[in-house]
Amino acid sequence: MTRVAITGCSSRFAQVLLPLLEEDPEVKQIVGIDLTPPTTTYRKVQFHQCDVRSPELGKLLMGCDTLVHLAFVVTRPYALPLAEAASINLAGTWNACRAAAEVGVRKLVVSSSIAAYGILPDNVDFLTEESQLRGLYTDFYYSQHKHANEIWLDGLQLAFPALMITRLRPCIVMGPHQAGLGLLASADRTHFTSPESYQTRLQFVHEDDLASAFHVSIRHDLSGAYNVVGDGAESLPVIARSIGLQVVEVPREMLMAEAERLWKAGLSNAGPEWLWSEGSLICSNARLKATGYWQPRYSTVESCAATLAALA
Repeated sequence: MTRVAITGCSSRFAQVLLPLLEEDPEVKQIVGIDLTPPTTTYRKVQFHQCDVRSPELGKLLMGCDTLVHLAFVVTRPYALPLAEAASINLAGTWNACRAAAEVGVRKLVVSSSIAAYGILPDNVDFLTEESQLRGLYTDFYYSQHKHANEIWLDGLQLAFPALMITRLRPCIVMGPHQAGLGLLASADRTHFTSPESYQTRLQFVHEDDLASAFHVSIRHDLSGAYNVVGDGAESLPVIARSIGLQVVEVPREMLMAEAERLWKAGLSNAGPEWLWSEGSLICSNARLKATGYWQPRYSTVESCAATLAALA
C-alpha cells in the first residue's frame, strides 16, 4: 500500500487528482501539504499547513513512498513580486524534492511543463522528450523556472541514483477547475483576438487526462520525462470559432494593453506574457502513450469544447 505526499494539495489541479487517489485501493494515505486546506474533505487526506520552502518539510515526508510536487506559481498575480514567485517555484521545488530524497521517499512525480522547451520561433513541430530544453533562453518567467528546475533535478538524480524521478510536462490545462478558459473566452462567450494570433498554434490537455497521467505515474514506475498534451494543435481563434464562440479581432496592441490593465487592476492573474509569444511550441505525446498506461480522452479542440460545455 502506498503513502503519497502532495504539495500544493489545495490547488486547482489537485482538486481533480485527489478524487482519483481517494478511490484507489492501493493508496493508503495522502499527506496533503499547502498553506491553505483543501475545500473538499477527503477521508485519506492528512492535511499539514506548511510552506514548501520550510526546513521542517522533511518531517512530514517521512514514511511516504511517493512525493507529488504540484506547488508552483503558474499565472502570477500583479501583486505577487516576481522574486517571490521565483522563490516558491525554484527554492520551494528544490527544498521539497531534496527533503524527500533525504528522508528516503522512493519516488518523485514532479509537475514540469512543455514550457521548459522554450517558446521560440525556430521550434520544430512535435518536440520530443529528447529535444533540448531552452526555456532559460527566453524572457518568460514560467519557461525559465521550469527549465531551471529540470537542470536541478538532473543534479538530484546524480546525488541519489536510486531515486525514481518522473517529470510530467503538460501543456496549458483546460477543464472546469482550471484557469485556462480565460485565454479562450470572456463571460459572454466572446473570444477577443488579434490577426497575428492565427499564426500561433497551441496544444491543450484536459484536466482529466492530466490527472490520469499523474495517477499512472504514482501507480507505475515511469522514470524520466513525459510530455502530457492532447492530440492536435490549432490557433486560439480557430478553436474558438469551431466551438461556437464569437471571435472579435482587435489590434494586437489594444489586446495586450487591455490584458495588462486587467492584470494590474487585480482582475486577472495572467499577465500579457501569457497572451503572446514570438514562437510556437508543439510537442509529441508518443512516449507517454507508448507506456500502455495512458491515452488522452480529449484532443486539443475537444478539451476546450468540453470545458465550455461543463461551465455552461
